[in-house]
Amino acid sequence: MTRPQTVTLLTPLRVVRLRRMLGFELGAAIGIWILVLAVQWTLTQSGESAFTVSAVQFAASLPFFLLSLPLGAIAEHAGHRTLLAGTAIGLVITSAVLTALQVLELATMPVLMAAVFLSGCGLAAVAIVWQSLLPTLATREMM
Repeated sequence: MTRPQTVTLLTPLRVVRLRRMLGFELGAAIGIWILVLAVQWTLTQSGESAFTVSAVQFAASLPFFLLSLPLGAIAEHAGHRTLLAGTAIGLVITSAVLTALQVLELATMPVLMAAVFLSGCGLAAVAIVWQSLLPTLATREMM
């Protein structure tokens, strides 16, 4: 007679694909958090109003409300891997362009807000794919 496996808090982390996805999701979230903080710091240093500085968080969150349903449909149609790869490439390009503009001192408030919005779109895409893939990566018993 086989003894049933006990399920602990760390049991889902035995699944390699789940660990990789968790790392990607965490990395994207931390990267966007750092970007939002840097943009808010830059706007504060340049003397923008408190409303403008707080609007950065709104620009990062807005894509979740606007794009959740369309991104879910795109992920199912185009494929989760394709969407994740495209999102990663888009986030790298956005970060590189923003870095270049900041070094050249061409990063104005609208440019910063656009970069935060685009990065928020990337984070929304990663979150939507993560939520849709989670049930396929870990069994119900693991959760």
